[in-house]
Amino acid sequence: MPAPEGPSRGETWSRLNESNAMDWTSSTPYSRDLGDELRHLRQSCTDHTGAGLAEVLGWDPSKISTIEQGKVRATESDLVQYLTACGQNLGFISEFISRYRRAFDVCFAQSADQTRTLLLAERMASSITVYSPTNVPDLLQTASYAEQSLLSSGASPDEIQSTVDSILERQKTLYAHNAPLPTFYLTEKALDPRTHDRNVLRGQVTHLLRMARVVRLIPTGGKFPLVDDCTLIEYGNMPTVVFTGTHVAKIFVQEKPAVARCRSLFQKLDRTSVSPEQSIALLIDLHDTLGSGQ
Repeated sequence: MPAPEGPSRGETWSRLNESNAMDWTSSTPYSRDLGDELRHLRQSCTDHTGAGLAEVLGWDPSKISTIEQGKVRATESDLVQYLTACGQNLGFISEFISRYRRAFDVCFAQSADQTRTLLLAERMASSITVYSPTNVPDLLQTASYAEQSLLSSGASPDEIQSTVDSILERQKTLYAHNAPLPTFYLTEKALDPRTHDRNVLRGQVTHLLRMARVVRLIPTGGKFPLVDDCTLIEYGNMPTVVFTGTHVAKIFVQEKPAVARCRSLFQKLDRTSVSPEQSIALLIDLHDTLGSGQ
């Protein structure tokens, strides 16, 4: 009697990864970013649907889907096959695999000029909570405020333009149909007329008044934590992410202790900041003061 045949490659993938395919517990902002990059390559460099490429490669269709969504880690062999089918050369394949090795790190840093990972992380979020002790948060900055802040930091004209373009692109997330629920904590120090042109600042305050329902202000004299900018990005079915950024790097962390510390920070800020109604009153007063030239 002939020996029974073993499972096909596609069947093996389904059995080993069925549980992972049903949830996002191992995914990270970077794995989702790189998975989306793979999807874009398939769509732009081939005529294949996900199921069509799976047939070409002899894979189960769910394998393409979960890799492109960043849910599970592809092997290097998988990536070579996938990218070769998308017409990529050896140089690109080697470079992509080098980046992909860190895709599922729960603590990940990338250079400050890389914007795609953060953009995608924000777009997929269910809520975003931001604390910025010295500046208006990026997602609330007007172009003029952003330009002046970058100029004072010594950024070059090209750096200013690319950064402002990135900020404005990220802000579209707040107006999308499935926009995340945002909350922004900022101090009055971020609106100090001694650090920004009065007209620029008045325009910024006008914009904050339009967004006042999501702004919580910490007034001058109030106690606020002396920490760097901090963002808590939460999802309905994926791990919560803590994000912070400087002029040198963007840092994403999913480790539970870091998430717990960030939640504790926002609990303190909730007690320290004034109510949304009081925030509006303070912003109106500042807007009037800037307009009067006092």
